[in-house]
Amino acid sequence: MIDWNLMRYQKNEILELLKAITLDPYNFSWSAEDSKLFVESGMSLSVSKFSYNNSPYYFVFDIHKSKSV
Repeated sequence: MIDWNLMRYQKNEILELLKAITLDPYNFSWSAEDSKLFVESGMSLSVSKFSYNNSPYYFVFDIHKSKSV
């Protein structure tokens, strides 16, 4: 599996943006999931998922054909 997750400093920048707009970063969590856009035979890709806790809302930092989505 290829790891295409955000780097720690990138995640920290997102958390700082949340603080700047007065959202509590502890209400969010990071996880990894398989890419739904990157499809290559015999390869899987792990991407970052940023979820709002106890809700159905999330953002996935996925990639499609060497281009960020």
